[in-house]
Amino acid sequence: MKSPNDEEIPDVLHPVTSLLRIGVGPVTALEGWKEWRRGFFSLPLVARVTISPGQSFPAESRWHLVVSSGSYPADIFILPDKVAGPNLTFPHQAAVYSRDGKEPWLNGEPCLTDPTAAFGDRHGSRPEPIALADRLIWKVERFSRWCELAAAGRLHNPGDHFELPPLSGHTNPMTIGFHETEGDLVRWTQGAARAGIVHLVSVSSSSKVLAAQSWRTTEDDLLHMPDWGLLIKNQSPGQIPAIWFLLEEIPIIGAWQLPRTYRELSERLAGETIDLAKSLAVLGQSMRKRNISRPAVIMFGFPIPRFFGDAPSRIHWLAICDVRLTRKNSARNGFRSSEANRQRFDRDLARSAKALSWATCENWAPDQIRTRLRSAPGSQPKMLLIGAGALGSQVAETLMRTGVRDIDVRDRDELAAGNLCRHALDLTMIAVNKAAALAAQLNRLQPDGRARGDDRAFPTVGPDGPENADDYDVILDCTGENKLLRSLSMIPWKSEKLFISLSVNWGARGLMFWSSRGASFPAVDATERLEALARKFRPEGIDERFEGIGCWHPVFPADAADIRIWAGMGARYVLDQIEGGPEGCGIYFFNDDRTIGLEHG
Repeated sequence: MKSPNDEEIPDVLHPVTSLLRIGVGPVTALEGWKEWRRGFFSLPLVARVTISPGQSFPAESRWHLVVSSGSYPADIFILPDKVAGPNLTFPHQAAVYSRDGKEPWLNGEPCLTDPTAAFGDRHGSRPEPIALADRLIWKVERFSRWCELAAAGRLHNPGDHFELPPLSGHTNPMTIGFHETEGDLVRWTQGAARAGIVHLVSVSSSSKVLAAQSWRTTEDDLLHMPDWGLLIKNQSPGQIPAIWFLLEEIPIIGAWQLPRTYRELSERLAGETIDLAKSLAVLGQSMRKRNISRPAVIMFGFPIPRFFGDAPSRIHWLAICDVRLTRKNSARNGFRSSEANRQRFDRDLARSAKALSWATCENWAPDQIRTRLRSAPGSQPKMLLIGAGALGSQVAETLMRTGVRDIDVRDRDELAAGNLCRHALDLTMIAVNKAAALAAQLNRLQPDGRARGDDRAFPTVGPDGPENADDYDVILDCTGENKLLRSLSMIPWKSEKLFISLSVNWGARGLMFWSSRGASFPAVDATERLEALARKFRPEGIDERFEGIGCWHPVFPADAADIRIWAGMGARYVLDQIEGGPEGCGIYFFNDDRTIGLEHG
């Protein structure tokens, strides 16, 4: 590291240097730039602010403006000093913690680029410039505003979207999904249980992704089973020792800092009359009795609002993992090998300065996991999908991702290698029944997936006539077969259904659709109108292809890209119908320029 003079530093650093020598609000430069290595500079800063009563931000704090030109665009950071900077995290700031290396700063950069932050565009700040010299000034100006708001306790304001504090730097790769809706809040807050056991199950090929399958009492009696889909609900709990505590509020210390050590956590929990040392001793004893030696998990639930200043709307969970309690038959020098001493060692962990390992916790409730959608279905219909071929499989995937979670699939065929060029299923499913394989795949798509596969044709006919399918709200036909439509008219439906039929024409040049509502299906009308559309849009000079050498049965030619287009449009049509769209019959088709046209039939 060296200290270059003004003539030796790059010209691009001069404008912000001149400003900081005068002062940008409460922020000024302490001294000149430091060059740590080629293209890597830092400038020591001091922030002097007036503190509002009750606020913990320091009146004077040291920081470092760090510029690295090793990438494009150049990286700019403002980081707290190791000795004289704030050692706790504040809102709109990355977690403060020590970093490797000899540099005199900590991790913990304030979030200065978020346009929705309290110190951002609402106060008239302009967007981040492109040129490095301008970016440096822009960032220092926003940092100055951040310091003023931190000192005034105004980084979070009523009406701002609620955000959680950042996890400490000692995070674990484990992810735990939980299921909490706004309706669950009352059950938690009015219930008597404040601690217990949680059953965690693996839901990914990565053993580091778990779901909180059920919440139980300290005696392991079922307290609550969330509304999970079949994959999580039917999973056998593994040998993952895990306990939970329900807190009155988010477990922070200072302004917005999660506990970093077991000692800090113990002190914070003591404020809610929770004895972490005792809990670890009891958990360790239980694990040793069951010969469980893997690290434990501890989860903490607390109520959160949608917006700061509002009443709580649901419970959120955080978790520490990699909790290493004393193993059975382990001993330490100077101590007798006894259960009493092992419990003592576990209690000592709660009072230690050992760093906590925070896991990533995510709410997998439907309204949280589907926030990236434009909209999710307002209702939750139960659907029967008949036909798990190329079109049906891809329509079903889109519907499941969009929130249609109860889908029963009927198809008697097995997946063949030739299906792979267009089907949603993959190589591992060859020779498996399409309905069963597709249902299993649908349940892997979403935590609340409830798909079931049936390898029988629909409808089955017994001595008393066709099977009863009145459990379903939506009957979706993707077989492309008129005989299926005719069979729907033979079933004595007892309640109104939404009937939808989707099929592609020859070569997948178009998507034909039908929808109607009622307690009976108008098979004659549907088949006549769909057949008329098929004839009108049937291409000239049909190209008949064959499966392969030795096979004399023609196969249906269509590109996977076209099937995906029609599957997407078909899924959209189904969703619109579920939301009450008008009944209809028609065809979407490719024009000569590959734009899409529509004709009603």
